[in-house]
Amino acid sequence: MALGKKVHFFKKNLVTHLSVVYYTVIMKSCLIQNKGVDMSNLKTYHAKKQDVESKWLLVSAEGKSLGRLSTLLASKLLGKDNPRYTPGVDIAPWIVVINSDKVKPSRDDKNFYWHTGYPGGIKSETVGQRLETKSDEVILKAVERMLPKNSHGRKLLTKLRVFKGSEHTHAAQQPKDINEES
Repeated sequence: MALGKKVHFFKKNLVTHLSVVYYTVIMKSCLIQNKGVDMSNLKTYHAKKQDVESKWLLVSAEGKSLGRLSTLLASKLLGKDNPRYTPGVDIAPWIVVINSDKVKPSRDDKNFYWHTGYPGGIKSETVGQRLETKSDEVILKAVERMLPKNSHGRKLLTKLRVFKGSEHTHAAQQPKDINEES
């Protein structure tokens, strides 16, 4: 019985020793193939909030489809187009959207509903009517529904600024046009 335990212990250690030797041989061959790049100490990069510099982007919504514009904005806010993307970490740029009143909805029969709080107080408005009065809210709501439904998503939504005309109040931040940035 004791001899069987010793043999099992010896086999287990031998397998461990052989796997370490095999790993070392593989790593040495990787060093030779990759011209001196040491692959053994590479680690996964996780972005941290203090490592990210804030930048400002400018987007013109003139003539763009509401859904495609919202998808672009949500992707930029989440940082999915950034190689340093880390889930749950805010690496998003600040985004300024101008000409929100000139965005094109894909269909005009969509309705917005809300309730006043009184009996029979349900109200509705079509997208066309809402774009005439509150076009900035239409874009904000579309992007909000594409972001995570938690505190991270609400924090990201604060980095989106939407303006009806071509003038905005963030000229001091010198936002880059999104077409020049890409």
